[in-house]
Amino acid sequence: MALLVALLAGAGCASPERWWRPWSAWFGPDPATEAHRKQIEADAHFAEAVMLEMQGDIPRAVAAFRRALEAAPGDEELAREVARRFLRYRQPGQALEILRPYLTNSTSPDLPLLQAEALLQLDRTADALQALQEARRRGATPAALVPLLGPILQRADSLPAEARPMGFLLELLEAPEADADSLLVLAEAYARLATLSPEERSRTPQLLARVAGHVASLNPATPEQQFGLAELYLRIGRATDAIAWYERARAALASNSPLRRLVLARLADLYLGSRQPEPARNVLRELSELDPMNVQVHFVLGNLALESGRAAEAVDAYRRALALDPKLEAAYYNLAQALLALRQPDQVLAAMETARETIGRTFLVEYLSGLACSQLQDFASARRHFSAAEVIASTTETNRLDAALYFQLGVTAERTGDIPAAVRAFEQCLKLDPRFHPAQNYLGYMWAERGENLDRARRLIEQAVQADPNNSAYLDSMAWVLFRLGRPDQALPWMEKALQTMEEPDPTLFDHYGDILAALGRMEEARRAWQRALELDPDNAVIREKLQPSRAAAAPAVPEP
Repeated sequence: MALLVALLAGAGCASPERWWRPWSAWFGPDPATEAHRKQIEADAHFAEAVMLEMQGDIPRAVAAFRRALEAAPGDEELAREVARRFLRYRQPGQALEILRPYLTNSTSPDLPLLQAEALLQLDRTADALQALQEARRRGATPAALVPLLGPILQRADSLPAEARPMGFLLELLEAPEADADSLLVLAEAYARLATLSPEERSRTPQLLARVAGHVASLNPATPEQQFGLAELYLRIGRATDAIAWYERARAALASNSPLRRLVLARLADLYLGSRQPEPARNVLRELSELDPMNVQVHFVLGNLALESGRAAEAVDAYRRALALDPKLEAAYYNLAQALLALRQPDQVLAAMETARETIGRTFLVEYLSGLACSQLQDFASARRHFSAAEVIASTTETNRLDAALYFQLGVTAERTGDIPAAVRAFEQCLKLDPRFHPAQNYLGYMWAERGENLDRARRLIEQAVQADPNNSAYLDSMAWVLFRLGRPDQALPWMEKALQTMEEPDPTLFDHYGDILAALGRMEEARRAWQRALELDPDNAVIREKLQPSRAAAAPAVPEP
């Protein structure tokens, strides 16, 4: 009974209709011809083999399949079915033996396809390629050829140049009946193989662009096809088209699809590369939800936030990254920059101390600590950190010995009263970068305050103003050096412009304005300027003294040039 069920159902057979016969064909009144008898015998052996195969008894199944072939030696369909079984059992030599009698006389493309599979199992790659080409001549579609062509292409490097499948690939890429899946696989294979040929490399972009256009015209519907087309556009450098197809795949993919992460990663790279920070941010935030343990995603989100001025958001992202990878050195430095932007120097110092314990003393650990101490107005500590950074750079990272470092050394030296050291640092800064206008202004103003080197101070400040004409601090310096040179009339226009351009009221600017007005004999206006300065800086005893009646009645003091 079981045998009859197997016969009727075609169990394990690729073409069950092949074994479905009318009842009269089995039990009719005249089954006596020899051919008919042999066919019945072959079918019975085949059914027996299928049953043994289902039971896991492969040796006896093989024997039964052979008996089926012996009973009907001219049955091509039976031969194909048995050959498929032998290939499944990894017996390619026997499969070739079964197929050989039919390969010459048959026109079916299935036979050379099976032959190619057997030859691949025998590592006869060049012969397998010839078999596939024969299958194509017999009408095999690209979709039927691609599964077997893939292994051949993986071994293409081992083939002699004349036996490589480039021409065959090109033929299949131009096949009008090629479907989207086949074209995408073939295009990827062609792109890899073309790298071996200088001639092909030169025409690869144009050919792949044509294939991509063809695939797009087929309107690929599955997210896998859309992703493949996006990858193809990405390969030929058409980022806008790639983004469009990645986005279509993103919209179609389920939230838990493994491919979704890859699509999001590709989109993030493309949006970042094309300077589209907001789409990149949105993609990365979704990616962080799917993959919260991805350190790099949190780090890049921090960078995007920092670059767009969202310092608090950047701090949160960098802290997440460091929680996952405490040795991510760049995250410490970027975290410090975000905290400095938020004016949280204590937090910077805490982060840099953790960095010292985790990654050691580095130039940036010391430099950023110096900036934090400067924010705290602890210039002695800041100077120690900047000096430590200089020592580290001089031994390990000499490229760090730049104008910015020496500017900070100059500022902290001046703030701690070491004027000669400040001058040396500023001079070194300007030697490294003669156009570093913050140093030009700082050194020029420092000399103007001290009444020293006033002519050079003026030249330096003039250069700073040329670099940044609306910088109120630079304009104030220009007014002040002219005042110190004994030219309050020339100083006044610069001072008035400084007051017009300042972003926030500054007591120093109003104090200088008062001094210049006083030197010009405009005492009432001077008193109003000093009064405004005192409102902004109530603890400034020097300004308070200027407002005393005895001082207000005195003749204005004009500095000697």
